[in-house]
Amino acid sequence: MRPFLSYRSGKVREDGKKLSAREVRMRMSNDPRALRLYNNGRNLHIIGMGIAIQGSFMFGHDLGTRLGGGGEGDNAMLITSGSLILIGLILANSSENNIKNALNLYNSRVPAEKESLELSFGFTQSGVGFTLGF
Repeated sequence: MRPFLSYRSGKVREDGKKLSAREVRMRMSNDPRALRLYNNGRNLHIIGMGIAIQGSFMFGHDLGTRLGGGGEGDNAMLITSGSLILIGLILANSSENNIKNALNLYNSRVPAEKESLELSFGFTQSGVGFTLGF
């Protein structure tokens, strides 16, 4: 039976243990659809955070210029940096949804555990007999 994967606080976990992206990819290697969704989510996260960080640096530079007495700030840079931060955060949020969907798809294919014993009468490899399932 495959282990159940969960996503919490930006990390994929298996039975409470954090997994690296490489470990998640290895576990999903036999489920190409879930792996593709997971990879798309990771790529969106990297791109989104890169854009948001770039916007944050631009915003900080402009704000420092305004507050530090280095002259008037550039309003276009302020608007651009705010837009970049917003776009980056939207992409990062979208990436989280892709990762959650990938994990849901992967987990949906995990066979359910049997919670009871099952006794049946029928044919076996050596003839007729009882089989006990648990």
